[in-house]
Amino acid sequence: MLAGHAADAPAPSRRRRQSLYMRLQADEKEGEEVSVRSLLDTLKSQVLLVLTSFYKDFTTSYQHRIDLRDDIASVRDQLEEMGPPEKTNLHAKRENELMGDTITFLEALTKIHAEIQGMDQLVDTGEFVSAADSIVEMTRLLETVDRFAKRCGCPPDIVKAVKMQVISKSSHLQQKLQELFVAAFVLTSGADGCELRAATRLLATIGQNYFDSPIKSYDVLVAMERMGTLDSAIRRLSKRLISTIVTHIINHPSEDINVTRTRIALSIRVGFTPKSLHEVDTKHDRKTVSRILASVLKLAQALKEDVLSAPLSSEHSYDAFRVFAKIWGHDLCDELVRSCLTRSIPDNQAAFDEYATLVEDVQGFDQGMRNLGYFEDDKNPLVQFVAKIQRHYAHKQRSELLVLVRDVLESDDRNTVQVPGPLEKDIFATTSETKAAKEQTSGSNPNGKGGQKDGLEIPDMDFKFPTCHVSVQAQTIVELAIQTLEEVTDAPDAAKLNAFYCARDIFDAYRAILPVHHADSLENDPGRTMLFHNDCEYISFHLLILGYRYHKNLPYPLTEMGTFVDLVPSFRKMGEGYFRNQMRKQRDILLAKVADAQGFHNLGDDERCETVEEAIKATLYHLQTLSKAWKPIMASRLYFQSIGLLLNVLLHGLLKELAKLSYPQSSTSPSSADTKANDDAPEVAWTRQEAHQLRYLLSLIDKTEQYFETVSGAGKAKTVEKAPIPKYVPLWEPTREIVQLLDTQPAATVLQRVTAALQAAGATLEMS
Repeated sequence: MLAGHAADAPAPSRRRRQSLYMRLQADEKEGEEVSVRSLLDTLKSQVLLVLTSFYKDFTTSYQHRIDLRDDIASVRDQLEEMGPPEKTNLHAKRENELMGDTITFLEALTKIHAEIQGMDQLVDTGEFVSAADSIVEMTRLLETVDRFAKRCGCPPDIVKAVKMQVISKSSHLQQKLQELFVAAFVLTSGADGCELRAATRLLATIGQNYFDSPIKSYDVLVAMERMGTLDSAIRRLSKRLISTIVTHIINHPSEDINVTRTRIALSIRVGFTPKSLHEVDTKHDRKTVSRILASVLKLAQALKEDVLSAPLSSEHSYDAFRVFAKIWGHDLCDELVRSCLTRSIPDNQAAFDEYATLVEDVQGFDQGMRNLGYFEDDKNPLVQFVAKIQRHYAHKQRSELLVLVRDVLESDDRNTVQVPGPLEKDIFATTSETKAAKEQTSGSNPNGKGGQKDGLEIPDMDFKFPTCHVSVQAQTIVELAIQTLEEVTDAPDAAKLNAFYCARDIFDAYRAILPVHHADSLENDPGRTMLFHNDCEYISFHLLILGYRYHKNLPYPLTEMGTFVDLVPSFRKMGEGYFRNQMRKQRDILLAKVADAQGFHNLGDDERCETVEEAIKATLYHLQTLSKAWKPIMASRLYFQSIGLLLNVLLHGLLKELAKLSYPQSSTSPSSADTKANDDAPEVAWTRQEAHQLRYLLSLIDKTEQYFETVSGAGKAKTVEKAPIPKYVPLWEPTREIVQLLDTQPAATVLQRVTAALQAAGATLEMS
């Protein structure tokens, strides 16, 4: 290669070569080492001058373009004839090594210079393989230049200029090869079809015509491989083939693939038929998948035989198909699994009988691709996919179910349903039904075991879920979990195992999505908070019994240890946490509204009395709003406890405000002796008019009795049941007693009773 380029440069004349030897002979009188060293310095100066004048755009003359490689070779020969110096002469030895390195450095520089001068001619004549080899050779020589440049005293600017020239030529060649590669493989796609046109001979490209000597496409691939850019180009071509032709085949399996061959190009067309045949198939059955695999195999065969195979007349033995097969085979498997085989996964267990034939078709396709060289012997992803179809079926069912669960949980559905209901009659059995079932079981089995799991018998009264309302979302996900476990009764063990974990994922999805997606309403809507608490208790109840109900259907070891009980604490903690936070928030709101009254003093003033009355009515109205929101959805006992606790907090706040009323002449309550001694100037906490106003204001709490009434039936069958208020409101009776004492007893007696009531209620409130 280098010899060929040397022929292009002007060769030195015989006279110049003779003058070289004459100079060598003339210098023999002064010693051989001095002669070679002097001549080497002269050649070095000429080489650097040539490079400087050529790459620095200085004024040049003909002598700066003379090829000095023969002179350098002659000096190397003379240096070798001199032989190595004596071992004891270290200075001569170092000089000899330096001259050898200088000769190597000058040879590399002159070769690079010659290659650069011939590069443009190679590109213009279409000899791209030779041009790529030249770039590779120059890159190798640059390493030699970098290694000896500093030792030989070469200016850094010259080395930098040479490197820039090599980089420029390399970039220009890469751009030209990329243009030729794009022109060689043209992919077009439209609504009616797609086509690959692969040219075997390139007659013209951007900015350059090759009509006289067309370029072979395979030579472009060989040149790109030697430049190290073929892999990236093949990857882009592979992705384009997948996104156009293969995707079109998968979406339109009824269309045929047509291959047309000419002397200069190959055309692979899919489609271009009437639009009635272009309906996209979203679901693939066995016949559809088999047709798709046959079309893809035909495409793969055409790509190997007519597009990427080496022509018989090619002078290069590089196998470009091997690179393409390795890349495209991997991408093709991923696309077929994702867009074709995934769609063919059965929707139910009954469809697996037909799937056995599809497994044979996939194995035949895999073997055909191996014969063509696309698939490696130790990898068969398509066969492995269909071999694990039971697992993929389970994953598909699981994914679709979890997507449905996510949509249900993210919906803004505020509907509720009462439980226990008709859908869960067998789960929420009444005490009498449970007792009858147990008596029947014990009667049929004298040992009393009755086929039940030891230690899991449901008690008569302890394990019972109260009547309340839950959200439709909570009931839906529980039904989905139960349905998931029931559908795999006759399925293989792998499907049962996946169903068990899928049911757990359903509950985990509720725990992960709903508190985040509906965080605002859970924090600020009291009714939504209590409904969420009911949902958590409802789900916890089912989690306690699901493992017991379905453990017999699960494979070992889930038969003995398959349970959902470990999820119960997290659900209960989550529901109780929101319940507790909401109760604290409502407590603070009630106390803040009581504080708006600014105490019970000076009630003789009409404006003050109206202010206090508005504050108390606002407090009672807020409590009424909570009662209307909670009573329809909460369990009766929990509702009475919750509303009773808040009412007790309200009464405690009112009594504390009443206890703050002080005596006009003394900060402490007077004793009985002092009262008798000062009958003429009694010390009172309020006047008779203020006592009357206090009695009226505190008697407003009587309206809260309706919060503890339960109405059932309608019309003539309507009945009203009243819950025992003192059971849930410890301050109810003391407060009513104090209200009655306001008109009959002096202020001191009333305040003493208030103090006693507050002291008695203090411990209860702390516990609450």
